[in-house]
Amino acid sequence: SPKILLRRVAPAVMAALDVERRWALNAVYCLVPRPGISPRALLGVLNSSVPSFWLRAVFLSDDRLFPYLRLSQLALLPLPDLAGTAAPVLVELEELVERRMAARGEEAGTLDERIDAVAAELYGLGEDDRAAVATCGPRSRR
Repeated sequence: SPKILLRRVAPAVMAALDVERRWALNAVYCLVPRPGISPRALLGVLNSSVPSFWLRAVFLSDDRLFPYLRLSQLALLPLPDLAGTAAPVLVELEELVERRMAARGEEAGTLDERIDAVAAELYGLGEDDRAAVATCGPRSRR
């Protein structure tokens, strides 16, 4: 099954989908979603701003020189119940992620914003929380 690769050294959670089942070096963590969990939906949630915000808030890590994501931190990361999420929301998230994997430029930014909105909905975040979270995603560091 596809696995998700998470960069170990990055200013935010940065993940990619490996559908070709390649071997990974020690620069990434490999995550195989549980049965019943869509790899693309999980990828969308992980690449949204919410996990990066949570990790920064809980672990107070703002190391700009060598930002290192620890496995012990990832293990504590709260994730929405993707197995119990309504099908239309998951289908939308999967489609957005699929389009985002192929997108470039301005379209990519628009898709990132929409993925963030769906992820925030899955986490049950209100408008104030969404505004705070938007400052910590991978796109806010570019």
